[in-house]
Amino acid sequence: MSFRSRFHWNLLLTYHMNYDMYLIANINRRFNMATASEKVRLFRHVERGFYDETGSINIENLRKELGLTLEQIAKAVGKNIRTLQKNSHSRAIQQRLIQIVAVLTLLNELIDNPQEGQVWLNAPHPDFAGMTPKQLIVEGKAQALVDYLNEIRTGALR
Repeated sequence: MSFRSRFHWNLLLTYHMNYDMYLIANINRRFNMATASEKVRLFRHVERGFYDETGSINIENLRKELGLTLEQIAKAVGKNIRTLQKNSHSRAIQQRLIQIVAVLTLLNELIDNPQEGQVWLNAPHPDFAGMTPKQLIVEGKAQALVDYLNEIRTGALR
C-alpha cells in the first residue's frame, strides 16, 4: 500500500472514530439533560431488578418475582434445568425470558398495584380456557399474554 493510500485510509479512519465519539458524547449529553420522567420512561422496561449489569435477565430475580421454581422457568423457556443454568445468557433463552418480563412490564403499566398484578397472574381466566396467566407462562405461552395485554392497552380488546 502506498503512502498516499495509507494516508487516505488513516484520514478516513480518524474521521469515523471522531464521528463515533461525537455520537456517543451527544447521546450522553442528551441523556444527562433528560427530565426525571423521561428517564423513567427510558428505563420502563428495566423493571424490578430483572436485568444484571450485562443486560441479561437475572433468572433468580424473575423466578422469585413470579413465585416459580427453577423447573417451571426451565419449562417456560423450553429447556431443561441443566441447560438453563449452564446457558442462561444464551440468545434463545434470553428471548423467551424477555417475553416473560414483557408480561410483567405490561401488567405493571395496566395495574398500578403489584398485589393486584399477582392476583391477576394467579387467577383462572375465562379468556385462557380457565388457566391462570402464570400457567400460560410456564407452558411457554408468554407471547400470547403479551399480545393479550397489548390489545387491552391499545383498547383493541375490551
